[in-house]
Amino acid sequence: GIRVINRKGQSGEEYSMALYCLIDEAQAELYVVDYPARKIQVYDLEGNYKRGFKFAGEGYYDEFYNYDTEHILCCTTDLNTVPNKSSHLVISKQDGSVVREITFPYEGEAIELVVRKGEMVLEGPFYQTVPVADGWELIQPSADTIYHFEQDGQLTPSIVRTPPVHSMEPV
Repeated sequence: GIRVINRKGQSGEEYSMALYCLIDEAQAELYVVDYPARKIQVYDLEGNYKRGFKFAGEGYYDEFYNYDTEHILCCTTDLNTVPNKSSHLVISKQDGSVVREITFPYEGEAIELVVRKGEMVLEGPFYQTVPVADGWELIQPSADTIYHFEQDGQLTPSIVRTPPVHSMEPV
């Protein structure tokens, strides 16, 4: 490590829990995902606060990747309700606004990756975004297709499941 950036705390320029961090060396910025507060804090590489913004919508950012010089790719889920569709978002690095929402069509009920036992919610280690050399593989468990998302924004089917998951018993 070159330096320690400790901005943990409760002020508007601090984070309560750093779940993910992303370094953009070209912009000399560090993005810290404060999961409990549902926000992203942005610092320079010396640890000085630059700006912050809230998560878009009602969900949480569960995965977080450097998309390009101006955007972040993240996977968002909402553990409070059964999702119709899990989606990936391309958000602005300046203000967190959603530039593109990527959803996946499917038939039937949503397949959850969480187990609910009363008040307890457990989520297994399953990634819905897999970085590859020329982009990302985007996964939605309810869909029968894994999509390849290229750096230029092109979304193409990569792997198709046969038979469809909703035609099987059990699903």
